[in-house]
Amino acid sequence: MEPILRCELAVKIDKTSAQPYYLQISSQISELISKEHLKKDFLLPSIRKLSVVLEVNKETVIKAYQDLAAKGFILSSPGKGYKVVGNGFEYLLLPRPLKKDSDDSLTFPTCSKASTVAERAFQYYQPQHYKNRPLAIYSSKLGHLLPPEMSKIASVIARSPWNKTEYADPQGYLPLREAISLRLRQYRSIACDADQIIITNGTVQALNLICKVLFDQGQKVIFENPSPSTFPEVFQFNEIQTDYLGVDREGIKVEELFQASKSCAGIVVAPANQTPLSVPLSEIRKRKLLEWAKQNSAWIIELGMEDILRYDGLPPAPIRSLNGSDNFVVYCDSFTLQFFPGIKVGYIVVPKKLSRAFTGAKLLTDRSGSPQTQSGLSEFLASGFYDRHIRKLRAAFKASFETINTELTKNLLGYGSISNTVCGSHITFNLNGFTDREVLKAFNKLGFSARALSSFSPQPHHVCNGLMLGFGTYTSSEISSAIKGLRSVLDKMNSRK
Repeated sequence: MEPILRCELAVKIDKTSAQPYYLQISSQISELISKEHLKKDFLLPSIRKLSVVLEVNKETVIKAYQDLAAKGFILSSPGKGYKVVGNGFEYLLLPRPLKKDSDDSLTFPTCSKASTVAERAFQYYQPQHYKNRPLAIYSSKLGHLLPPEMSKIASVIARSPWNKTEYADPQGYLPLREAISLRLRQYRSIACDADQIIITNGTVQALNLICKVLFDQGQKVIFENPSPSTFPEVFQFNEIQTDYLGVDREGIKVEELFQASKSCAGIVVAPANQTPLSVPLSEIRKRKLLEWAKQNSAWIIELGMEDILRYDGLPPAPIRSLNGSDNFVVYCDSFTLQFFPGIKVGYIVVPKKLSRAFTGAKLLTDRSGSPQTQSGLSEFLASGFYDRHIRKLRAAFKASFETINTELTKNLLGYGSISNTVCGSHITFNLNGFTDREVLKAFNKLGFSARALSSFSPQPHHVCNGLMLGFGTYTSSEISSAIKGLRSVLDKMNSRK
């Protein structure tokens, strides 16, 4: 379309106004365009001509036109001047043609080996694993189990956002570390002081700090097989070699560890409730594992996953509570299961001589955690409400465990076996005759959720076959409905054999 020829503008300068001249020009022209007195493709007077007519500096007109262009009213047309393009920002919302990259622009400098691991790790965040669908392991329903006292503390902090806005201690809020120290002694028989505790943003960050402080690139660390994929990937991301040992009904096969290469620098274990098989490490094997660490000057990275939520009696004693473990065991845990995943607070218990190194590593990673969250959590942990909350969680999880155990026994024993679960929020059902991924796909289509055990096993090692089933946050009817749905899937698959 040919541009409409220029004509005189009904624009005037009020020299008595406090408004800058360029804004007077810009606002009057924008009003004329908005009211369609100036149509699309109308060519505005040249900068020189308008400056002469209005008796202003050329820079003033340039600034006015730039303001109009930034707001989407006009556009510079090379060799022709400025023309009207639309009613303000509607022009800015029009799709623009994308510039196609040349082949040269697709090249870039070489990345580190760790980038390949990081790209692979991108797949591990799967939103469906956290939806409120039975039988997901973690869900936002965990937040529904919070006591009102926790909400009151959070409300007080929220009403005072100006408190604790300074850079916090990278080691963590001291009252929180003191409260954790007391609770570890009470619930897990771990003797440590606040200076040995480093507050983290969760288990993944804890493992990254451990990699940086305890191990060098190229050293080897052993993991349980199966194991949550993210954990060994963290070590590989830090260019530390990983290997695996199998797990049976007594936990990781420690005897095989003594036969492993002397070059092994450490091992990562979850003795209280192995994930995903949900079996505890026997007391005999715990002591043998500590003996191995001492003989080989190796580290034991102990993950305290779900150990506090034992259904009956005291939680099993961690390796870190054994005599002589202080300088060989680094204990990690988070508050995810006790509260909710989004709380993003965990901790590490380290040897005294390494406290400064771990604190420095935390500072170099993200400087510090949220002091507001740590303050609220410390207040709750130090109160009697925390003990009541743990008792309530244990009772709720025990009731849900008994429901799912009964439903599995009644409906599915012909299709597999059940793990010997004693704590936590999940149970394992080992499948016979069907591949877990195929079963899971059909189970998901019914609106339910689970995790395939085969996804926890690295190739070419032995691949487990079964389903990891969460139960901690679901009602009896939800659990029953899900297990019956799983039974219908297996019955249908069995009928096609």
